[in-house]
Order: sequence, then structure tokens, then C-alpha cells
Amino acid sequence: MGQKSQVFLAAGFRVIAVEPNPNCFPAINYKFGRNSDFTLVSSALGAAPGRTTLNFVDDDSTASLRAD
Repeated sequence: MGQKSQVFLAAGFRVIAVEPNPNCFPAINYKFGRNSDFTLVSSALGAAPGRTTLNFVDDDSTASLRAD
């Protein structure tokens, strides 16, 4: 988790990461939370405002907005 964030932080960028999975959020926050150039948002992104269901697969770290 957070591989792309790590690459951008190492290159000197400020990162705003969005994580919709509440089971992954603590691990990502633990890994990067002390970095002042990193902001983690517990949410999902979409084309329009609204709510949706996050569907979990076999483990807590794999999820999708698609039910199938």
C-alpha cells in the first residue's frame, strides 16, 4: 500500500492520497502520517457527489465499487 505515494514523496512532491477502504487507512496513515508533505483522506472519489457501497472481496484490502 502506498507505493505511488512513496515515489512522489521521494521526488519532492506534496501528496494528497484518497483511501476509501477503512481497513487500509490505518496502515497507510502509519506509514506516511508523520510526513508533513502527505495528507490522507478517508473517502472515495467519483464524477458526481453522492454515496456508494464499497464491496469487499476475499480479504480486507481488496475492495471495489462494483458488486460483481
